[in-house]
Amino acid sequence: MDRKEHSKEGEMKERQRIENDVVIENEVGKANFQRTSDVKREAAVNREAASSNRESREMQEKVILYQLLQKHLESLTQNAVMLERRYEEIEATRLAVEDIEKAKESEILVPLGSGLFTYGKIVDSKKMLVDAGAGVFMDKDTDSSKRLLEERKQELEKLAEDMQHEIMDVYSRLNSLAMEIEGMSQEPEHKEKKHKHDSS
Repeated sequence: MDRKEHSKEGEMKERQRIENDVVIENEVGKANFQRTSDVKREAAVNREAASSNRESREMQEKVILYQLLQKHLESLTQNAVMLERRYEEIEATRLAVEDIEKAKESEILVPLGSGLFTYGKIVDSKKMLVDAGAGVFMDKDTDSSKRLLEERKQELEKLAEDMQHEIMDVYSRLNSLAMEIEGMSQEPEHKEKKHKHDSS
């Protein structure tokens, strides 16, 4: 074999080696690119899962708060009804005091409860017994008794007004929470539709 042929054979081997190296480098590059893509994809999935867990936790907290506010609203509404009944009772008592003042007859019907009454006589239409609490009663004239009833009415009116404000505030918070919960429940559907659209 002459030098020329020997040189050509060497060049062919060198070229073959270079081509093999290029192929290997390409394969290594592809593998690295695939690994990088897999890592990025996995990181994205983890981020999405973490975000989904956080949103789910927030949703649960908002639902619990909504339920607590609903119970609080029910309690406030019941208290408002009780205040209204108490107010009507005080007003009825005030009118009864005025009727006793004007009464010409000394005989009256005394309510015992459960629809039962008994006959009674007014000894002094200008004097009343007022419950001061703890089983203690005080003598009051009719004017003082009416003033006391008026004060209690005003206290109840103030309580009812404060309670109405609180009821409106709870209503507002419930409406706001309901919209937030509805918005959060629609987000996963929107994301799923977007994901399907992106995939296609």
